[in-house]
Amino acid sequence: MKRITFSIAIVILIILLSVSCSDANRKIEAKRIEPIILNDCLITHFPGKLLVNEKYIVWQHSGASDNFLHIHSIENGAELAKAGNLGSGPKEFSTPKPFTIRNNNIYVWDLNSSKEAMISIDSAINGKLSTILLNGREKSGTHEIVSINDSVRIALRATDSTLFQLWSPLQNINFGKTPINERIENHFDIYQGNILYNDEKSLLVHTNILIPYLAIYKYKNNSFTLASENNMLDEVSVKQNFFIRNPAKLGIWASTLTKDYIACLQRDYASDNIDESTIGRDFTKAPRTIFLYDYIGNVVMKISSEYPIIRIASNTSDNNIYAIIIDEEFKIAKFEI
Repeated sequence: MKRITFSIAIVILIILLSVSCSDANRKIEAKRIEPIILNDCLITHFPGKLLVNEKYIVWQHSGASDNFLHIHSIENGAELAKAGNLGSGPKEFSTPKPFTIRNNNIYVWDLNSSKEAMISIDSAINGKLSTILLNGREKSGTHEIVSINDSVRIALRATDSTLFQLWSPLQNINFGKTPINERIENHFDIYQGNILYNDEKSLLVHTNILIPYLAIYKYKNNSFTLASENNMLDEVSVKQNFFIRNPAKLGIWASTLTKDYIACLQRDYASDNIDESTIGRDFTKAPRTIFLYDYIGNVVMKISSEYPIIRIASNTSDNNIYAIIIDEEFKIAKFEI
């Protein structure tokens, strides 16, 4: 009986070792893809949020005096309309932040108030601005929000113990594992990042800007559980309860979800070992690589381009990635994967 038990243990050990070796030796495909230019001249000093659905590309003109949203055709990149008013009026924003497109409506929240609104793309294209105020809530301490449906939101709040808060009409629920297991005082600064939701897969994806970290949560029965995480930190340095990061490197600049991939704008330090602390607002030194992760959290492909990439966006109906790149001017481009 002992021999049988010992044999089974050996077999299990061999299987585990082979799986571990397979993971360690997983080949990451590298592709050089030059994008298709859809619009070759965006008039802006700084392009903000980029959003995409099956019909439209929407980008935010940060610093615009008015019409902070630009709407383009996804087919040919032609600009179709502008929308969004700046100001202090009931349907105006002082610090707008668009966060999703749902049913041809752009959802926008205000960084410094509880204001939230829905702006109709169809109305804007027809020359009739339609802004509908929604039931917003106080968003102090919120980095990002994403919609699960018309009434449920997830907020990235980066507190000291949890990262997210589920907002529903009935209740608020805190959840989420922090990337660093130790308790840190500078959590609000370190835990900045992006959150995305895949309707078809019922998955919430979180990526961090300042440290290389990706986590995937499964949504079921109005709650989220951690499905997997990819913590790419080489080492963790905590001194006097403050996390000390390497200023020469960043994590994931931006992320988006396609049909099969979590696409992350991320510098490939193996081939582009630039000191991030020296860049400032020199957009020509932005990353030129998009890392593709599967929905388990493993990187499977690296896409490189000759152009610096500023923003990325996609929808989950295909694997195309839309981007704002810089080539003397800011341009809207499409990467066909």
